[in-house]
Amino acid sequence: MRLHPEGTVTRPENNTELEEDRPNLPRLMQRAGYRTGFVGKSHVIDHHLFQRDNWEENGLMTYEMSDDPRDPEVAKAMAHNHNYWVNRVKEFGFDFADAVYAANKRELWNDALNIHNVEWKTKPALEFIEQSADEPFFLYFSETLPHGPAPWIKRDGEYVHGLDSDPKMTSAGHVDQEYDFMPERDKIKAEIEEKEKDLDHAWLRWIDHAIGAIVRKLKETDQFENTLIVVTSDHGNYYHQKSTLYEGGVKTPLLMHWPAGIESRSVYDGLVQNIDFAPTFLELAGLNIDESMEIDGVSVVNILRGDKNPVHDHLFFEIGYARGVITKDWKYIAVRYDDHINEQIERGHKFDGWEGRKLDVPYYTRNQHLGYHATIYNENYFDVDQLYDLKNDPGEKNNVYDSNPQKAEEMKAILAGYLRSFPGRPFGEFTV
Repeated sequence: MRLHPEGTVTRPENNTELEEDRPNLPRLMQRAGYRTGFVGKSHVIDHHLFQRDNWEENGLMTYEMSDDPRDPEVAKAMAHNHNYWVNRVKEFGFDFADAVYAANKRELWNDALNIHNVEWKTKPALEFIEQSADEPFFLYFSETLPHGPAPWIKRDGEYVHGLDSDPKMTSAGHVDQEYDFMPERDKIKAEIEEKEKDLDHAWLRWIDHAIGAIVRKLKETDQFENTLIVVTSDHGNYYHQKSTLYEGGVKTPLLMHWPAGIESRSVYDGLVQNIDFAPTFLELAGLNIDESMEIDGVSVVNILRGDKNPVHDHLFFEIGYARGVITKDWKYIAVRYDDHINEQIERGHKFDGWEGRKLDVPYYTRNQHLGYHATIYNENYFDVDQLYDLKNDPGEKNNVYDSNPQKAEEMKAILAGYLRSFPGRPFGEFTV
């Protein structure tokens, strides 16, 4: 609540966390009789521990950026911290957790560990599936690719953060393991070089092989036919739109595979959102959803079974000081500030921007780096009212708010309906 006090225009971004005392998807899956597992990147709990200055007082051990993970004392500290995060994640409804990254690699605060390691994360995922062969299970497998450090960065001809990095450097420090379930990294590069000549994107095949290993394990344990596999992303970042509501940030790939439940090669082109995952999984798990669960989204089980009728006419988005709604063909974005910010704007106050820049109005988000790059690639970023004809302008280059008053009012009414459903969360004229 420190960052989101009630009664003010809140500024949601990537500091939102799972709540300790409320139901969430893994806890509800446990209630439905499922064994739950977590592997990979977290970034949804304990953000106050992402800086090193309070590690020791919270039970974590410190080391230096330049320390060698092979050093026994450093290795001890890194393994201790990894165990801390494994056990912490389990408190949020997971029976199994391993290869956990509290956030991104940078938050490990060690130069040698600032690399991607797909094999390290895939191994415990396979172990979890093996252990769960005789019971229903839910596995959250979160890859760190392609988040920074970018896996396509080269130094001296090598992908130092990606396929040419040390496979023994992990979120638990220097760990010596065998990964015979995946091709060696040089073979992955050779495979891409032979077929596509685009080694900068060989990291994509790296992930392909990880998914392939999981599929093989499901087949080995006779679970493949009746396992729903969902492949998606938390956001996009085309044109530095990660911290915006433009399509480059909110439109993400979504693939679902379930031989026993989804017709092969079927396609649904309607609107769905990540908040639809929980009610979908819970319905498939046989758990009755009641109002006390306070679950957003709707189940898309009917879509999986072939029904093409839309489950949403529109979707709601929010980031920082921006709120938006989208239909199949239109998007409306509103940018509104709280009373204090508006008073400062009226007085001509200048707001801090990236690298000492001064702004007439603040970025949507607190993260100045993301805000700055969003502004230089998206010229309508600071427009307080934005309307886009997605059918004719999918790149959202032309703000047609002023020239389409009827559509603008229609979309604003939809947005107001969403915003009024959040008690104690004012947003300009929409909640008056």
